[in-house]
Parts: sequence; structure tokens; C-alpha cells
Amino acid sequence: MLKGISNIPNSKLLWLAAAQAEKEKDKKSKILKKALEIIPNSEEIWQAAIEVENEEEAKLLLYR
Repeated sequence: MLKGISNIPNSKLLWLAAAQAEKEKDKKSKILKKALEIIPNSEEIWQAAIEVENEEEAKLLLYR
């Protein structure tokens, strides 16, 4: 999956699939934050990132 992301970094579907494949919340969060750096206007990635975080972390993420 990461090879696909490195080849097509603007693919929302690849980023979301990579995050979904992760079991650990921290790893999932890292993937989604990196995705937001590359695709900051993706509503789907924002939504997934916010759903992974607790309320305080989600607020901080939204204020970036």
C-alpha cells in the first residue's frame, strides 16, 4: 500500500485504505495526518482523521 502511495501520493483512496488497514490508533492517526499534509482539501480524509482522534485531539486538528 505504501508503495502505491509513494507512486500516487494524491490518491485519497490509497491513503484511506492504508489508514483503514492499520489496527493501532496511533499509526492510523499518523497516516491520516500525513495524508492531510499532501491532500489538505479532502473532506473524506478530514472526516476519517477526526473520527480516529478523541474530542480534544480532534479540536486541535481542526484548528491547524
